[in-house]
Amino acid sequence: SVFVGAGAGLPPVNPPVHVFSDATGHWAEGFIEAIYNAGITAGCGQGVFCPELNITRAQLAVWLVVAF
Repeated sequence: SVFVGAGAGLPPVNPPVHVFSDATGHWAEGFIEAIYNAGITAGCGQGVFCPELNITRAQLAVWLVVAF
């Protein structure tokens, strides 16, 4: 989220509004919410982002296409 958000020139959401329950307090929460607000990601389902999981190449490709 930081890589894509910063690369797209999106500032981190500050203060975050805790869109994803599992990203609350996460060090990248501001960028997670920024790419969510920009329509780049919807998380991994059911109101969670899964910030500790590795992202696949296919998932990153979708983020990059949508972001740029």
